[in-house]
Amino acid sequence: MVTQKNKTKQLIAFIMSVVLLVISGLGMSKSFRTYAYNEVQLDKTDASLSGIPANLSPVYNKDTNEQMYVAKSTFYDYYSDSQVGSGDQPKAIDDGVYGTDNRATENSFTKFNNVLLNTKNYADVNKTAAKYPMYLGLFFSNQADKDNGGFYYNNSNDANIAKNFYLGANSSQQGGGKEGAVTDINTATQGLVDNKLDANGNITQTNGNNKDLLPFFDKEYLTNTKFENSSLSLAKINENVSFPFRKTDKSGVTYYEFDSRKDTVRFNSEGQLDYLGINKEQVYDQKKEEGVSVKPGFFPYNSPADSDSTRLNYGFGTKIEIPFNMTVDGKVNGQDIVFEFSGDDDVWVFIDGYLALDIGGGHSRVEGKINFADLASTVSGVKNNTVAFAQRNWWFVENRNYSSNDNGLNDVLNQGETVPGIYKNKTDAFVNELKESLKDTEKVHTLTFFYMERGKIESNMMINFNLPEPNQLQVNKTVDYSDVNAALLNQTKVLADKEEFQFQVIDKDLKIENNVTLSNG
Repeated sequence: MVTQKNKTKQLIAFIMSVVLLVISGLGMSKSFRTYAYNEVQLDKTDASLSGIPANLSPVYNKDTNEQMYVAKSTFYDYYSDSQVGSGDQPKAIDDGVYGTDNRATENSFTKFNNVLLNTKNYADVNKTAAKYPMYLGLFFSNQADKDNGGFYYNNSNDANIAKNFYLGANSSQQGGGKEGAVTDINTATQGLVDNKLDANGNITQTNGNNKDLLPFFDKEYLTNTKFENSSLSLAKINENVSFPFRKTDKSGVTYYEFDSRKDTVRFNSEGQLDYLGINKEQVYDQKKEEGVSVKPGFFPYNSPADSDSTRLNYGFGTKIEIPFNMTVDGKVNGQDIVFEFSGDDDVWVFIDGYLALDIGGGHSRVEGKINFADLASTVSGVKNNTVAFAQRNWWFVENRNYSSNDNGLNDVLNQGETVPGIYKNKTDAFVNELKESLKDTEKVHTLTFFYMERGKIESNMMINFNLPEPNQLQVNKTVDYSDVNAALLNQTKVLADKEEFQFQVIDKDLKIENNVTLSNG
């Protein structure tokens, strides 16, 4: 709402023009008025009012032909073994070979992993910035070195220890595990990255005095580092990609959602994402064969014809940046402001540079939620790192209490002490610095979402949020001289150009009030 406090007594008429550049898309009644000679009402449902961040292209919903809400994203496409040749261009994905235990290799990343091992000093705990190094690929049973570079589950395998390899940071715990194991929940592994982005917005790792950028989202490292005996870079990076979200209304509040179980996106020839609609042209995680359970997934680099685990792109990262405003109480129209995620694999969400949601690790579908009213986040299942990293090859953590009598825990637990193996619905409060930052209801805050698909068996991602879009209101005052006598026109213009008009601008949703002083023009 805009009201004028007019102190003038001059006999001139003026017209106010109010243009809304980016309006809060929260489904709430929002009106901007000028109490002068004219009154202007703006309808926020007009698609032309939707703001598109700089350098981004609009994306249209092919089901409705409506322009979608888009966020700025960057995609990092890591190359699997079958894509690496001697040249500087990747080959087609064709990972149809099988390991020694009759498991399909599904995008084996032996070459990628060994570059990380050698260039990031992963084998030297005194030099590496990664306390628990992360890799891409499958790490089940007794697969041979040719399948995964020696990174596999085998308690007697000394090579894993020499390579500083922890299955707890790399294995997918799907709720089954070793025979007799007790679990009913998929779990994340927290603590794999630092709790704050660096000054340039990069995600980092720290191990003692060693600090480095997480290589999977390090543009310079990925583009400048080559595979062994090849001129191919480790990854292809697409920047300024418009990531689309559907708008849905829940009790008068607009939510933004992307769910790979029904929403399909695919990269086009221009390096942008096309939105193909709900339940349209879906890509499945394996072939549709009798007796095989197949699921649609998040495969932006593939088409339906690639619905075969040996041809799917299972190795990529995504960074999405979402600007938003914060309300005084963390609510909009009486509803809590939330950001929700479910899927696999690693997810880290930073707000104003501080880690707010940690769903790291290679895992099957895990759920996480940020609640801005409670200033806290919740993850459906989290491994207890004391148990998960007690042994390098301890890949499956049971949903039970562990004690000092369990193998590997006698050195880290007191005699008779017990600890849970898994934390269900683990809730963590925001750090104080983030709480203080969010008290500023006038600045534009940024949510930075990092997602990584690490080459396992499935790929899925669901994001849902009702973050208030930043409001920018442009108020222009133009004096209308059409009714002024010609003899008085010049003097009237002189007077009008000196006159100042004050306006009170109120955003009822965000409870923000400011005064604006304008002159003619």
